[in-house]
Amino acid sequence: MNLDSLFDGGSLQRKQLYLDRAVARAGRYKSDYEFRSYTMGDENKVIRRHQIEMYKKFTLSFACIIFFFIGAPLGAIIRKGGLGMPVVVSVFMFIFYYIIDN
Repeated sequence: MNLDSLFDGGSLQRKQLYLDRAVARAGRYKSDYEFRSYTMGDENKVIRRHQIEMYKKFTLSFACIIFFFIGAPLGAIIRKGGLGMPVVVSVFMFIFYYIIDN
């Protein structure tokens, strides 16, 4: 059975009804596809944000350990400057890290 023969055999009103239904169904499929693509994009964006935050937590912990290993010898080396010089050097290092991180 051929679909074209079914369409050709009907009256003009029936043909118009079939065409209207087909256009409406195609519009529903299109809007459903667009909605699903938007929601999938939003879900992927949320997942990526969570992954970024997870990696930030690990890198912050690693940065603290690195700063400890840099700061301890630096404090031992810069003894002659008193308390001021090690604090100034460590503040500059932290500002440099903060600028790079953000």
